[in-house]
Amino acid sequence: MDPTTRILVVEDDPTVRLNLSAYLEDDGYDVTTVGDSGEAIEAARTDTDLSVAIVDVRLPSGTGDDLIRTLHEIRPSLGFLIHTGSVRYELSEELRSIGMEPGDVLQKPQVDMTTISRAVARIIARKARGS
Repeated sequence: MDPTTRILVVEDDPTVRLNLSAYLEDDGYDVTTVGDSGEAIEAARTDTDLSVAIVDVRLPSGTGDDLIRTLHEIRPSLGFLIHTGSVRYELSEELRSIGMEPGDVLQKPQVDMTTISRAVARIIARKARGS
């Protein structure tokens, strides 16, 4: 893992946001956290070093899918993971078309937080390969 890898966590639940951030920071990542879509869009516009965004599906200011599409327009090199409590969530064709895969959807709660680290590493490797 590159210790300069920057991750954006977009989660409206402060406890989940804090836990994700603490775990990823302990794992050596540089983490920025936000609680809504507007803050995420601002972070993507101003932080050119972001590598991966972990996005909650249900946000008070819109859907995670809509936010991912917007963030992709702003920063096409950004990789994405979806973090959801919905067992029925399915990756849309539009998100697949920007390079997301079913394995980029992580269920809440995560009992084994290494699943998140492995998913982040997989996204970074995929982006490095250019796929």
